[in-house]
Amino acid sequence: MGADRKAQVKMQAIMTRLMQHCHIDGNGCWIWTGCRSQGGYGKTHICIGKGAVRRISAHRLIAHLFYGLDLTDRSNQANHKCDVRLCFNPDHIYVGSQKQNVADCMQRKRRADIRGNRNPQTKLTETQVRSIQDRCATGPRGTKTKIAREYGISEALVRKISMGTVWGWLK
Repeated sequence: MGADRKAQVKMQAIMTRLMQHCHIDGNGCWIWTGCRSQGGYGKTHICIGKGAVRRISAHRLIAHLFYGLDLTDRSNQANHKCDVRLCFNPDHIYVGSQKQNVADCMQRKRRADIRGNRNPQTKLTETQVRSIQDRCATGPRGTKTKIAREYGISEALVRKISMGTVWGWLK
């Protein structure tokens, strides 16, 4: 059997196994019905040689099989066109970077803008942050420590606010 034929048989075997954990919904999504990750993605196991087994996301495995995604390279990932984490339909998957995925996410309004006061976990208001920025810019040495104590936050957070690493859009 030639190398191409072996690869084709192997891909067919993997696809048969994957499709045993598949429900096709009305949008054409291949919904994974097997194990899931904490993040909500379908997970499966593949043999990587010499009896070693690796746990992998179903949609990443599909991107590898259909689009050549290098499973060892984390700079590229398998992104969804359909916005369904459990989908592993190759027509709904594309290989791209994290930056592309975030841009796609924002463009389709899948990700809420929860910066600043809209974030329920924030300890500070925008008014307080502006005050911290002003005080850091004009205050004497040691101001950051004093500010951190006043607001009940870490000095590292005060430093990040003053540098614009966090809350940077307020500058």
